[in-house]
Amino acid sequence: MAVALNMSLTFHQAPALGERLTATAREIHTSRRLATCLIEAVDSRGALVASCQALAYRKNQPHDF
Repeated sequence: MAVALNMSLTFHQAPALGERLTATAREIHTSRRLATCLIEAVDSRGALVASCQALAYRKNQPHDF
């Protein structure tokens, strides 16, 4: 389980109404307790709609749900 310590979300442009977006997430740095992730959402043409950088703290316990 991980909890967010910090998130920065940027909306670069508005998608067209009804547009299907695809999001891709990747870890760009990890350590024993911390992970930095980059998430990008693009439209069907591949144009960047939004991006997010997140810093997460990895807890040493399973999910309760």
